[in-house]
Amino acid sequence: MNARLFCTVIGLFFCTSLHAFVQGWSDFVMGAGNLTHQAGKYASDVGSVSYFEFRPLFTASYRYEYSPEFSFIPEVGITLPETSDDETSSTLYSFLNAPIAYHYGDWTFRFGPGFFFTRISGNGGTLRLQNGNTTDEFPVPNGSATTRNLTWNLGAQTNFDKDWSARFDVSILKLFDSEKRAMNHVLTLNYHFGSIL
Repeated sequence: MNARLFCTVIGLFFCTSLHAFVQGWSDFVMGAGNLTHQAGKYASDVGSVSYFEFRPLFTASYRYEYSPEFSFIPEVGITLPETSDDETSSTLYSFLNAPIAYHYGDWTFRFGPGFFFTRISGNGGTLRLQNGNTTDEFPVPNGSATTRNLTWNLGAQTNFDKDWSARFDVSILKLFDSEKRAMNHVLTLNYHFGSIL
């Protein structure tokens, strides 16, 4: 009798918890926008660095509400593959973020960890490129390689209405390495589908 009562209580608790868990997912969002990778770190022309690059990005997230003010918003994002100017390699960027969000009126402020992935593919060999006042041989990737970086993300989103919002995020890569620290930024326009579970 005690085992049956115990199993019944545990079963009811599990079903109630599962129902509450499923009910907490409140907003599925898809977005399109732009990613700038390592803003201010790379030079495309001699004597200049790029703080903004055109790199189309697509995102998807689903909000889990802890309370009316706080939520958890896991998110994935991926860019379109881009081919290098010399057509010797292609690069694909993607990320997985897990921010906690604070909601205040039409604004949402997000902070949390994430992973940023860079996949480079190429056919191998070398390429002669300008290096200051001279030229040097640089290796071209042979095969595919993916790098993974832990990021710390901070962002703000404003809602235009119940269906549309815009968001700006900053991701810091290699936070504790002063020489290699870099920053990505993302700007997206988002459509909110609401709860789909």
